[in-house]
Amino acid sequence: SDKGMATVATDLIETGLIEFDPTGRGKWKFKIHDDFPEAPLSPFYTNLRDLPSFPSLHNQVADAYADMIEASRTRGDVSVHRLSNVPLAITPTTGLVSVKTNIPMISPRFDVKTHGLQRGIDGRWSPGEHVGVIDDIRTTGESKELVARHLEDHGLVVAVFYVLIDYDPANTPIMGKPVIAVYEWQPLLMFYSNLRLISEEVWRAASTYHERLGAYITAHKL
Repeated sequence: SDKGMATVATDLIETGLIEFDPTGRGKWKFKIHDDFPEAPLSPFYTNLRDLPSFPSLHNQVADAYADMIEASRTRGDVSVHRLSNVPLAITPTTGLVSVKTNIPMISPRFDVKTHGLQRGIDGRWSPGEHVGVIDDIRTTGESKELVARHLEDHGLVVAVFYVLIDYDPANTPIMGKPVIAVYEWQPLLMFYSNLRLISEEVWRAASTYHERLGAYITAHKL
């Protein structure tokens, strides 16, 4: 429900799972900063690694993912045979979503063992099956591409990406596949601003960050 979604959005801030830099200048790095260390720092940070420490909220977030996946399947937009996590922050939540949707979970392995089961994907699956990849957020999509290519190298078909928050205002597809989000970033920021949970300065910095980051990367690509 809309009320439930609003409660989850508010709880994400109150638990500190979403943080904002009160100065608006930015102090957090994303994976993209490994390649572009001088890129603008983020004025916000989402830490779903700690979500399992809040069992009730964790359950509500998993419900939100499950409702989104079921709604997408009902509309006929996309249907998948398996759910995969993007290691590691969202792994526990993906397990919960798998139980709620009754869609089996698989998990990519990038540290293939030298003993026991030497395989690149944990779980049971068959080549050609369609997979929905679950992650917490989407900034540049780099980590999701890494997982998608790994799954497809093993013969699976990545059909869709599911995220809690999509920071890209254009909702750009990743590898030509749709990104479906529980929350779009701009409306979520407006919700926080209307409740006075963030200042106008922070709202302005956060709402333009994706554009500023993209402009920097475009200007500094070799």
